[in-house]
Amino acid sequence: MAKDEVVPASQPASPEDRLQALEATLVDLQRRMGQMEVAIFGVENVQRAPGAAAASSIAGDQTPTTVNVLGLAGRAFLILGGAFLIRALTEGGTLPKGLGVLLGILYAAVWAIAALRSQGAVASLYTVLSAFLIYPLLFESTTRFGVLSPLLAALWIGASTAGLLWISWRGDLRTAAWVALLTSLATGFALMATTTAPIPYTALFLAIGGCILWLTYGRKWHGLRWPAALVADLAVLVLTSIAATPGGPPEAYRDLSIGGSMALALGLVVVYVGSIAARTLQKNRKVNVFEITQSSLAVVVGFGGAIRIALASGSTLIPFGIAALITGLACYGVAFAFMEKEEDAVVNFFFFTTLALVFTLLGSILVVPRTGLVPTLATLGTLSLILGVRQNRWILRTHGAVYYSSMAITLGIPALAGAAFWGSLPLAPLEQPLALAAFGGGMALAHVYTATQRARTPLVWWRKLPSFALALWAGLGLASLVVLGTARAFPEPSALAALRTAILALVTVGAAFLPRWVPTSETWWLVYPLLGLTALKVLLQDLPAGKPLPLAITFACFGIALVVAPRILKGSRPAGEPAPTSSPT
Repeated sequence: MAKDEVVPASQPASPEDRLQALEATLVDLQRRMGQMEVAIFGVENVQRAPGAAAASSIAGDQTPTTVNVLGLAGRAFLILGGAFLIRALTEGGTLPKGLGVLLGILYAAVWAIAALRSQGAVASLYTVLSAFLIYPLLFESTTRFGVLSPLLAALWIGASTAGLLWISWRGDLRTAAWVALLTSLATGFALMATTTAPIPYTALFLAIGGCILWLTYGRKWHGLRWPAALVADLAVLVLTSIAATPGGPPEAYRDLSIGGSMALALGLVVVYVGSIAARTLQKNRKVNVFEITQSSLAVVVGFGGAIRIALASGSTLIPFGIAALITGLACYGVAFAFMEKEEDAVVNFFFFTTLALVFTLLGSILVVPRTGLVPTLATLGTLSLILGVRQNRWILRTHGAVYYSSMAITLGIPALAGAAFWGSLPLAPLEQPLALAAFGGGMALAHVYTATQRARTPLVWWRKLPSFALALWAGLGLASLVVLGTARAFPEPSALAALRTAILALVTVGAAFLPRWVPTSETWWLVYPLLGLTALKVLLQDLPAGKPLPLAITFACFGIALVVAPRILKGSRPAGEPAPTSSPT
């Protein structure tokens, strides 16, 4: 057999073989170059060609990932080393403090600019490091070195935060945005606590909070607005507490501007309530949990804090009342813009009408003289009830009940009722009996109007509360009128106790009987509570006063109420109520 034939070395390969060999060489070369760049720079900055993923898979992913992390860590330590070098030169006196602070700020700015020119993990690293460099530097420059005043420090924090958040926004760097926001808030609040100039930092938090609010509307980073808003609330609360200190702010804050403090407190309301209202109208969308929560806090902390300062400083409250009335009217306008819209708008209508109620009620109390407050509240209550009935809006009927209840408190009805059913002789002569009669009768008419102007379908119990509240005030007013009008004819304590029990029994029977005339009336809710209260009164008031004839009248009246009221009630409970013609809010 012939020797094995050997193919000569000079024999040319086919074109297909040459192309495959060249492709394999290129893939291997690209893989090696990628590994070298990872080892040197910490990240892959090259675009892989088709087939490179397979080559990377062959080489294994564990090594590039480890090298990547170590490379990023190495960069971080190198950058921090440069910062500590500047600090050492400044503390050692080689650099003047002002120059050292300036170099530190510029050094942090360099890495912020580097973040703009990078992507991904490198951009996040540079942004986070820039935040870790700039905020501690600003804190020490203000508290330790004394280079920056509180105002300049607040301005630098604001500018730094705006820049870092813009870099995070541009590169979609969520983690970096959180770090920049939290470190800026922590630094600002630490400076507010360690200096005696709370106004610049409160203004800073309001600016950050407003910017974050609008920023999160565009880039769905909704979580960022919670810490920004809560810190702004806390700063305003601290500021107003200092400014509203009885006898003036403490000695350390003697230069605190009272007007500036009130302006910032009101600014909290403007920034959040104004922004939320504008955004809701602009986008025609439903308010969310954050907006409802923060608006409520802004009104309580901001508007309430401004009033506290005004009261402590002796300033007039009329401008606050006028501002509240204007805001309440504006909120009603925003709410009515959603009245005829779909179901999603119910939340908006409820939210903005509630704000309107708070501001309108508060403004009326602050602006209207006491002699005109009762007619004003009565007018507001009547208008709200009529509009609520005609539009079939439960929330507006509730507003009517709230306005009427405020009127009752202004008239002193709770105190009158207490004196009528528990006061000791001699009772004060009944003042303005016509006014009390008008109140009780008006509440009774309002209750009947509200209860009858509903369609006939069952409603959940809490939708009946406005009508029930009116019935409660009517009964309290009319019963007190009768007791106070006749009590002086019964000077003996046991006789007066019997009179009170008789009137309570009569009111109980009337509460049970009214639903026979007005099937949708809620007065039957009062029957068993009234029986319980009457029993308690008999034990605590009538028996200790105890004389035979008054006790006989007491037991007879109470016994009749116990027998008759439940029997009447059994046949007078309403079977149903009218169906709403629109959304029952």
